[in-house]
Amino acid sequence: MTVTLELEPETEKRLKTEAMRKGLSPNQFVQTVLEEKLFTGNNNNQAMPGILREMLLDGMISRIPKGITDEEDDFEPVEINGKPLSETILEDRN
Repeated sequence: MTVTLELEPETEKRLKTEAMRKGLSPNQFVQTVLEEKLFTGNNNNQAMPGILREMLLDGMISRIPKGITDEEDDFEPVEINGKPLSETILEDRN
């Protein structure tokens, strides 16, 4: 999977500095941080969106790219009266 992060200039500078300090490329450093977040027992939310939100709160990234959030997990269907839509569709096909 490839993820592209848009960083504020100051955040990018901090990322590059920290990566150099650890002897890693910026990409390697971000991957290392993500792997640590994914595989340590310290993280209660193991999903990528949760990790990215945590990195956002920690100031490691400036925003979460669209398409990576788990907004669909917040989806709640609208209750309607009557029979299920699937039954109506099947009836209309006949």
